[in-house]
Amino acid sequence: NTIGDGVKGRGVVDAVEAVKEAEVVVMVLTTMEDTKALLNTIGDGVKGRGVVDAVEAVKEAEVVVMVLTTMEDTKALLNTIGDGVKGRVIVNLCSGNPDQGREVDELTKHLGAKGYVDGAYSGAPSKARAGAGTLFLASDDDAAKDAVKDLLTHLGENIWTGRVGSSRALDYAVVDLALINFMSYASNRAMMDHEGVSPELFFRCAAQRLSTIEGVFRAVLPKLESRTYTDPIATLDIWQNFTASRLPYMQSHNMSTVLPELTLDLIEKASQGGDKKDEDFTRLQEILTYKDGQERK
Repeated sequence: NTIGDGVKGRGVVDAVEAVKEAEVVVMVLTTMEDTKALLNTIGDGVKGRGVVDAVEAVKEAEVVVMVLTTMEDTKALLNTIGDGVKGRVIVNLCSGNPDQGREVDELTKHLGAKGYVDGAYSGAPSKARAGAGTLFLASDDDAAKDAVKDLLTHLGENIWTGRVGSSRALDYAVVDLALINFMSYASNRAMMDHEGVSPELFFRCAAQRLSTIEGVFRAVLPKLESRTYTDPIATLDIWQNFTASRLPYMQSHNMSTVLPELTLDLIEKASQGGDKKDEDFTRLQEILTYKDGQERK
């Protein structure tokens, strides 16, 4: 069993359960203080079991799966393992951006790894234990993919995205949907509660609306790719009025207006002070996708 450093608070419960059936416990945490604290927490669960560090753990391994808190921790541990990386396939599931994933890829090559798989794990620790999470995975090496595909299916659905870096880009885009939707719900919840809208009714109607999102994205893709915003589905002006109409109510009932005010600011910038207010709402990409209207590098 491997206990990796991750979300604070998950380790205590996961670790105590993880060692119950284990003969050897491999501990890969960020600091020695964390390691000692976790050993003390596990307590009697350590009895009769071998405890080894990461350097020892990889000696018999063909595939090394790393799920550490930061990319700096990941690179530091790889450098500590050193020659132990040689001839092994490294799977890096630490959260980070595409450039960081490529940095780790280059480091594993420098250390003599047999292959590298760059990934992002989507799901809580309980999902991983149940094999019910989602892994976005990328590699430039088909042999490395073949070496890990059976193993990683135990953690959940494997989605291969292409070259190193692509899995992290997709992870940001997909996981952000949960946060953005939650922010919308949290911003509007006080009004719904005040007006007697039940959570169940919201969930049902939200599910219906969200089921149409794929169709909407596909419909607007030509506008996004061409950066032309004529023949609008819904204008920036319509969205501005729709968003602003709630402010007097929210202010009079002492409700937070942080999200609608942020949205109005984005619309104002996208409409260039109103000059482009009659163009399609997808013009928002001019400030959300492009920096100062310039093509990305």
